[in-house]
Amino acid sequence: MFGRYSVIVFSAVLLSGCASLSKSECEVGDWYSLGKSDGYSGYSSFSRLASHGEACSKYGIAVDQIQYQRGHAEGLLSYCTFPRGVSEGRAGRQYAGVCEGDRDAEFRRGHSAGMEYHSVNSRIQSLQRDISSAERKQRKVEAGSVDYYKLEAEIRANNREINLLSVQKGQIQENLDTLLASYN
Repeated sequence: MFGRYSVIVFSAVLLSGCASLSKSECEVGDWYSLGKSDGYSGYSSFSRLASHGEACSKYGIAVDQIQYQRGHAEGLLSYCTFPRGVSEGRAGRQYAGVCEGDRDAEFRRGHSAGMEYHSVNSRIQSLQRDISSAERKQRKVEAGSVDYYKLEAEIRANNREINLLSVQKGQIQENLDTLLASYN
């Protein structure tokens, strides 16, 4: 009996954590501001509005779709820009395709450039972790052994690749700086 009750309580806690809005947020009903915030964050209005509607329907509160959509459109004006695309790409965030027309093209161009930087930076970080791992392993093997020298070669190769990638990362950053300066 206790076990079944625990599962029910745990499930309720998990489900309540999934709600996009709290009861008080639904009651305030500032749908324009909520839409603007979601648009500014690059969320799809369709999926977020459905999520908000589901959360608020539990409290008997309806979403003002018109105000939400107006706010969302306003938020997208700030999100759908080249600089924001660069920022989102550099952070490695995926693009949900929420921008339209020329704004979509500008955002995608920035996002692609930012993702290039993110990709190189992620590879550098991965190589640094590999070096740390190889160094830990190297401390555990006998100095002068075949395994020791294999690890030493791996460390040197990874350091060489990091050096090349660091130059590439610097060039990408210079290009981004130039593009961002010309955008403003």
